[in-house]
Amino acid sequence: QFGERTSIAATWHADPQAAGLADDRAETVFQIVEEALHNVEHHAQATTVRVGLRWAEPADDVTHTAARVQVEIADDGAGFDPASPRPGHYGLIGMREQALLIGARFDVQSRFGEGTRLVLEFDA
Repeated sequence: QFGERTSIAATWHADPQAAGLADDRAETVFQIVEEALHNVEHHAQATTVRVGLRWAEPADDVTHTAARVQVEIADDGAGFDPASPRPGHYGLIGMREQALLIGARFDVQSRFGEGTRLVLEFDA
């Protein structure tokens, strides 16, 4: 629906295990993705956006002992400097706060002219 409404080519991929996430965090994840897509539509000047939901089995190290769910939203838009304050723009702040509420790591990677990639990751 996003692609039809905005003319931004949108792709979606979900691992079957991750797509089955139905606990109380699912609504928060949905809200974060919704806000990220709003930002793509209104600020990114993107022609494509990719949304993925991935299931990652535990690694053979001590840092990740449980399966992880990773949500990624990536666009090919104008990009921005995530370290620069943006008065009046609270979308990223809100997404970070929502991520903290569900115990998730939230990472923003962006550079001018290179698009933006948001990653939300939490224990399954």
